[in-house]
Amino acid sequence: MQERNVHLDLLRFLSIVGVITLHCSAGLLLNNQFFLTQPWFVSLFYDSLFRWCVPTFIMISGVLLIEKCGNAFDFKRFYTDRFLKILIPFLAWSLIYVYWKNKDNATVDYWTEIKSIATQPIYYHLWFVYMILGIYCIMPVIAVVVKNRRSEQVIIYFLILWFILGPTKLTIENLYGPILRLDVEYLNGALPYTIMGYYLNRLAISKKIFLYSVVLFLSSLSVTMFSVIHAIKTNGQINFFFLDFRAPNVVIMSATIFLITKFICNLFNFDNFSILSQILSFISKLSLGVYLCHVIILESLTLGYFGFKLDSYTFNAFASVPLFTLSTLLMSLLFCLFIYKISPPLRKILI
Repeated sequence: MQERNVHLDLLRFLSIVGVITLHCSAGLLLNNQFFLTQPWFVSLFYDSLFRWCVPTFIMISGVLLIEKCGNAFDFKRFYTDRFLKILIPFLAWSLIYVYWKNKDNATVDYWTEIKSIATQPIYYHLWFVYMILGIYCIMPVIAVVVKNRRSEQVIIYFLILWFILGPTKLTIENLYGPILRLDVEYLNGALPYTIMGYYLNRLAISKKIFLYSVVLFLSSLSVTMFSVIHAIKTNGQINFFFLDFRAPNVVIMSATIFLITKFICNLFNFDNFSILSQILSFISKLSLGVYLCHVIILESLTLGYFGFKLDSYTFNAFASVPLFTLSTLLMSLLFCLFIYKISPPLRKILI
């Protein structure tokens, strides 16, 4: 049996909670009628608190994929064990979302919709899977460089270069306009996160690093919220850059939450808590399925398809967003658990 990494399982669980929180709070956050009101500030807090969730998913993929790509790399095994396990559920759920998107449209051309899957996400959350599949394609090459025994200094150089010419440069240009013409688009995507995840996973975390990480995380959280509030007060609309995974505040939150959770796992030695470890491991295995199906659950709750309506407006936002998130998470997990138990073939297709 493959040994599990409890830290990565915990981080993957927290990340899926974060993704669902972002989607559950988005309706209130993006409603300009609520800008700068108490419910809106609450939704902004929840949204900002979990802005690291997508980058950490990428970092986890980096850790697992780079470790998997050894010197004797088996392309066939890699793509059947990893690539197809994402591609097949993605294609299946894309077809499901073609129907879900057009369920009330009697004139839709389903064949045109299906063909569009090759060029664009059929539903808003599926963009992430396109990105992950692209990372899988390039990862064997990246792994050869990163796993070189003399690569540590190169990795540090690359991460510093990324932060300066990627997030920092983008921030300055977002605020003041173009400053420097350099074709470094590869530094503005998801790939650097995979390398950062691999590097941080190998880093020994002292108490001092942990405390610095907590301070940096809280500081970046504050910067995220302040930047959004300032943009609305100045321009009357949200500046989405500071909520983007390419923004430096989000990069810092992503790196520090990785270090914080790693320190906590080492401190409490979760491996000794077998039940907790097994629960985290099982939820971690279902995380792709939860990610793919949760939007249908979320929208079904919003539309009242389960016999009651629930969204971020139902109660006070302090309670509504967590309740909406928890309900969506639990129902998504129950659906995936049902598929997992009822049919192994269906399990391979959907989760």
